Amino acid sequence: MPARRRGRFTKILVPIDGSQLSMQAAEHSIEIARKDGAQLIALTVNRIPWSTYGLMTPGHELASTKEKQDIFESRQWLESVADIARENGVELREELINAQMSIAAEIVEYAVSNDVDLIIMGTRGRSGLRKMFLGTVAAGVVNSSQCPVMIIK
Repeated sequence: MPARRRGRFTKILVPIDGSQLSMQAAEHSIEIARKDGAQLIALTVNRIPWSTYGLMTPGHELASTKEKQDIFESRQWLESVADIARENGVELREELINAQMSIAAEIVEYAVSNDVDLIIMGTRGRSGLRKMFLGTVAAGVVNSSQCPVMIIK
């Protein structure tokens, strides 16, 4: 984990799934990144089924209409966050990952491998059963993360 500058964060990760809470988390992360002069990373993780994942090669286009739609939506969400970051003078890196691992595991792995020192995310996502629980993905990230996690609700 990188050393913070006088109690300030240097690299902030905000997972985006298009839900209202993830977009609110993005707004909070932009404000904190602006105040701290931190780099902000907006990350979207699309889950790829085992059957598709095993057949893919680098640069291979996804065949499924749903997978293509997921990627299209993910790019729109990331662009929305990028627009707000630009308006606020915040350096933003956009990342779209297609992964076979759980979304929470992918977020934590990304944070570790990219020296993130703060994760800011919403409590609930946009898909199925996750709406019934207090953020299955958020709970997984909080329990596994090596850096602080700020939850927006």
